[in-house]
Amino acid sequence: MITIRPAEHGEADALASLGLRAWAEGIGPHVPDHVRRRICASNPFLPFILEMGPHLLVAERDGTAIGIAGCERHSGELSDLWVDPVYFGRGVGSALLDTVTRRAAAEGHERLSLQVMTDNRRALEFYLSRGFDISWQAELLDGILGIPLHKTGMDKKLTSSM
Repeated sequence: MITIRPAEHGEADALASLGLRAWAEGIGPHVPDHVRRRICASNPFLPFILEMGPHLLVAERDGTAIGIAGCERHSGELSDLWVDPVYFGRGVGSALLDTVTRRAAAEGHERLSLQVMTDNRRALEFYLSRGFDISWQAELLDGILGIPLHKTGMDKKLTSSM
């Protein structure tokens, strides 16, 4: 059984490691080697997780964190959803996305939006299969990676009954 809960103080290192493993599997193959090495060495997930604090959602199974998701505070934008690669295809991403979607609707947002790397077909298809529509595509400078990436913007109309 998957449980969704807020992140807790003291687990930032473990969650950052989880995020990096998921990034290395999903995005890592699509970026130059020097960028992949830099990201793996610096792990930008740690400052993000520390900043998000309890606003970050954690999926866990049997007491082990297996996924994370975060929305920018009280925005309708999903900034991150990462699942430990060992748990791909086991409903973790869906459980996190369902919780994020319900929270965004409860906060009064009309839409939930996000961006994915266009080459990340797994993520793109995941969101399309969960009711998201493509709203734009463009090459953008990724602030963390420091390189241009082709991104796809997606959104989903929310209802207050979610």
